[in-house]
Amino acid sequence: MPEEELLLIFDAFERKENPKIPKKTLFKWMRSDDIETLASLYEYLLKPEYVERISPPLCRNEFSELLIRYFDRCIRLNLDVDWCYGRYEAGWSLVNWFAYFWKDKEASSRILAKIKAWLAALYKNSDEEIRLCIVNATLEHLFEKRAVAHYFSNWKNDPVLAVAYAQACEWTTYMPKDLKGQLEWPWKRSSKMKSV
Repeated sequence: MPEEELLLIFDAFERKENPKIPKKTLFKWMRSDDIETLASLYEYLLKPEYVERISPPLCRNEFSELLIRYFDRCIRLNLDVDWCYGRYEAGWSLVNWFAYFWKDKEASSRILAKIKAWLAALYKNSDEEIRLCIVNATLEHLFEKRAVAHYFSNWKNDPVLAVAYAQACEWTTYMPKDLKGQLEWPWKRSSKMKSV
């Protein structure tokens, strides 16, 4: 089934004679548990020329469903292959996407809340390797922006999440002074996706 699905995805996105891709078909593919399918969709949807072909248009909230599903699989499976992210690559990429949604926090507040809830559940229900990845690859870099650390501050009230919060805060507290202020947050991300 995954091979058939991948061929259908390739055909839909690469086909020139019928440029529109029905959103309901895209949603069916997005619900797949197959990481190759999710990786393929993710790569296509990073390119505005493919996003523009979705009919009706795909909104950021809908794209975030794929993002969370794909990154969840990447972090859990941690495959060492060329066609999908490994655990840490997914964690680092999540920082970029969170920054993108944070920039327009008002329009993306539901997405930010979903990502935060997903990270909390993933951290609580995972082994030490995944927990370490969440702290080192994602939270530490998110918390470089004080407002984001504050956004996650309710984690201090949970006995499990408080550990992750404290460890991530150490990065910003003990970061060498010569690096402070020199790390740029990845604000620049162009996309033609609609807000809601």
